[in-house]
Amino acid sequence: MKIKFSKVLVIILMCFVLPNISQAQQSTATLDPDRSFREAVDLFEKGLYGAAREQFRLILESGLHPQSARFVDATYYDAVCAIESGDDDASEKVKNFADTYRSSRWMSRITLLQARVYFKENNFQQALNAFRQVSPSSLTRAERNEYFFKTGFAQFRTNDNDRALVNFAKVKDEKSVYQNPAVYYYAHIQYLKGNYDDALKHFNRIENDRAFSKTIPVYVLQIHYHKGAFDKVIESGERVMNTADKKHRAEIARMIAEAYYRKNDYARAYDYYQIFEQTGRKQLSRDDHYQIGFTKYKTGRIKESIHNFQQAIGKDDALTQNAYYYLGKAYFETKQAGFARNAFLSAYKSKADPAVSEDALFNYVRLSIEAGADPYNQAVQALESFLAANPASDRRNEASSYIVQLYLNSRNYQAALESLEKVRPRSRELQAIYQQLTYSRGIELFNRADFSQAAEYFEKSVNEKSDAQLTARATFWLADSYYRQKKYDQSRKYFREFLASREASKLDIFPLASYNIGYTFFNQKQYQEALPSFRQFTGQPYSRQPKLTYDAWLRIGDIHFISRQYTEAANAYDQVVKARQPESDYALFQKAQCYGALGNFNLKIATLEELVKNHQRSSYYDNALYEMGTTSLVMNDTRSAIAQFDKLVREKPRSQFAKEALMKTGLIYYNNNQNDRAITSLKKVVEDYPGTSEAREALNTLKAIYMEMNKLQDFFAYAEKSGAVRFTGSEQDSLAFVMAENFYLEGRYPDAASALDAYLVKFPNGANILTANYYRARIALRDKQPDKALQAFGYIINFQDNQYTDEALLESARILYDREDYARAGSYYNRLYNQTDEPMRQLEALEGKMKSNYFLKRYDDAVKEARMLKSSERAGQEQQLQASYILGKSLFEQRTYSEATVELSSVIQRTKNVLGAEAAYLLALISYELGQYDEAENKVFSLADNYAAHEFWVARGFILLADVYVKKDNVFQAKQTLQSIIDNYKGDDLRSEAIRKLNQLK
Repeated sequence: MKIKFSKVLVIILMCFVLPNISQAQQSTATLDPDRSFREAVDLFEKGLYGAAREQFRLILESGLHPQSARFVDATYYDAVCAIESGDDDASEKVKNFADTYRSSRWMSRITLLQARVYFKENNFQQALNAFRQVSPSSLTRAERNEYFFKTGFAQFRTNDNDRALVNFAKVKDEKSVYQNPAVYYYAHIQYLKGNYDDALKHFNRIENDRAFSKTIPVYVLQIHYHKGAFDKVIESGERVMNTADKKHRAEIARMIAEAYYRKNDYARAYDYYQIFEQTGRKQLSRDDHYQIGFTKYKTGRIKESIHNFQQAIGKDDALTQNAYYYLGKAYFETKQAGFARNAFLSAYKSKADPAVSEDALFNYVRLSIEAGADPYNQAVQALESFLAANPASDRRNEASSYIVQLYLNSRNYQAALESLEKVRPRSRELQAIYQQLTYSRGIELFNRADFSQAAEYFEKSVNEKSDAQLTARATFWLADSYYRQKKYDQSRKYFREFLASREASKLDIFPLASYNIGYTFFNQKQYQEALPSFRQFTGQPYSRQPKLTYDAWLRIGDIHFISRQYTEAANAYDQVVKARQPESDYALFQKAQCYGALGNFNLKIATLEELVKNHQRSSYYDNALYEMGTTSLVMNDTRSAIAQFDKLVREKPRSQFAKEALMKTGLIYYNNNQNDRAITSLKKVVEDYPGTSEAREALNTLKAIYMEMNKLQDFFAYAEKSGAVRFTGSEQDSLAFVMAENFYLEGRYPDAASALDAYLVKFPNGANILTANYYRARIALRDKQPDKALQAFGYIINFQDNQYTDEALLESARILYDREDYARAGSYYNRLYNQTDEPMRQLEALEGKMKSNYFLKRYDDAVKEARMLKSSERAGQEQQLQASYILGKSLFEQRTYSEATVELSSVIQRTKNVLGAEAAYLLALISYELGQYDEAENKVFSLADNYAAHEFWVARGFILLADVYVKKDNVFQAKQTLQSIIDNYKGDDLRSEAIRKLNQLK
């Protein structure tokens, strides 16, 4: 420590009296110049500088020539008196004399006076300049001591210690008023230079001088401290601290504390470190913080030590490494395992001391295993690097064992596999882990609907064969992955391998294999082959999803129906009807069709009436009414037929069966010679369904009726007025369309596209314009030409409501949604929702407009629609998940946090995909916004544990965690957290945000 010099001491030194200069003075009433001069000099020599100066002034005003010797002498003495009296004009007097009388015999004396003036004014550089013009040999012994001391002091104050030391050395052994101050500054400079023995010798010379009695002991203590004589520091420290100035108390306490610290007496060290921390004014050094932290740690004040260890961390050196290491131990012992883990990792990364680095690594790994998740897979990578760098290490087996455990704990399966696949050869234990990880990665990809990649990992797991039961599970999901890709032959092959394995029957998914095999055949239209598998499944159902049993009964019914085994089909469908399953409407409809095929029309109609009565929102409702009408016609019950057709047209005017019902109603009236009623029905077909084949057929029938009535002109007038004539088409129109349609139906899409484009150009108002646009739009979708599809669908949407309107709205909305044109997409979804009669399309429309409104920040609408979707019985699991997801996010944006928490919690309970990861992040953010910082911290760690594969949301969570730490006044951990993102996250977006936030904390 460098001790600041006492201002009092400096002032004392500067005020030493100048040596007297002998001159004569005499004053007479008659002002005899010689006598007056002698009297003035006499007053001067007696120290009566005021009176002497007054006498010299009278002489200077007596009319003497300014260049006379007496005038020059009087001017000199006047300046000296001004200096000795401390008059304000002293400096000016000296300067004027020096400028005016450069050749005066007093010039050397006046230069010394100038130096004294500058010295007194603390203008040390000017003082040095003046001292350099003085010849020491011309000075008296006393003046020489003054000269060397003040020159040395001025050099000291201008940081020229080497020259100062030389000048102090010339004074320190000469008896004078300057001797002890010279000894002091000489010793001080030697102390600064580290020449402690010489410094101590000279400090001891003046230890009894009262001017230095409080300062010298401090220097002596410091010298003992720097020389490592800690016993002497301890022996004299308390005494020195009690007598020293208060400003030195903190530094003395620090030295005593460190002396005890070096002697491993941490209890006594702690006492003095407390004094140091409480009384110190300057900022503690990193070494101070480390030693204080270590002392607190050793005396059981572990929680208190954490702050000091944090403050000891700086540049990458041994001190930082050790601070990190003990910070990790302190965190661990205060049950802050997450912080401990990070601290040990930092200690490991520092290579200052390999031994500390190694021990920190193994501590970090052990904590990583206990934590159960390592989002960036750092522990495995660190151990692998250690083994590569230290192949002969005594801890090699321990490291290998830890790697095995880390792989087992890993939830970042991809990163774990990347590390594990580098290991060649793999032990049996690692092979088993490899099988587990490939299986887990496959499940992860399967849940993301990436079935192709999932199959690759399931196949790796199957081929490993370390665990027979796991092999069976992987085989099942491999088969299911191929099924989702519509690779039914491969899927069936692996489902059969699964069923043949010994372990399969022990698994809960065992019955599903038969069910899925049935579907592989069914989807390939190999119905008879599918039947045994579906029957087997119904005999051994899957208890976790009972609905699948009834789905299997439906397929059994379908197979019998297709095979014209109508009684067996009806019995199968009846299994679903009796269980009152949601699919009962389909089962009733198909059961009715069976009765119709068996010729039992009354039972058919009765079954359809049950459907219509109990399932009014069914997608089969309109079809059932139509079938009831057509069956009544078969039974020659035209009245009932017309009643059913009228009900269908009235309740479901947009149904594809409505125009057919109207057409049949018109024909019934026509056949019954009720022409007026027939004309009314047929005109409704023409006007409500323009451009359709039914409209053209109705127009032809109208023509026949008018001809029979001899009112052909009325027909022409109607056709012209209604505009229907433009849809009658020409032979050329018909041939051109039929050719294009045939290409389309045969799957010759390039030819169909070319033919349809030609048709649309040549016949812009053609009779088949709607269907032509529909076919063209479908081909465009197939060829991934969304703009072309939008154009064709747009024509259909802008046309009068027709049989293609719903599909055009749906497909257009999908395209626009994918393009993030949420306003137009939402508009189409909304129109579709309000007008479609098809329940599944209505559900998709509801989901679509819900999402669009969310992205348009119409949160009230999004909340309402999400709740509607959640309450729908027909909504599938994915739609229910999406509803909770959007509802939770919308409520979050509305700051309705309690309700948002319920919905977002529902999301994370149901999925491990990206929606779950985002929901987990939002739950943490809600806790943060509510000021629940501990809860927010826990939720971020839960996010990292459960969604490690979703690195974006994990990184977002850690950025939030840094904000949490800032709120908790733990800036150190905030910095550490942000640095971990910068070091490990691969995306530039969040890395940039982390860098920005870290810079704000520095």
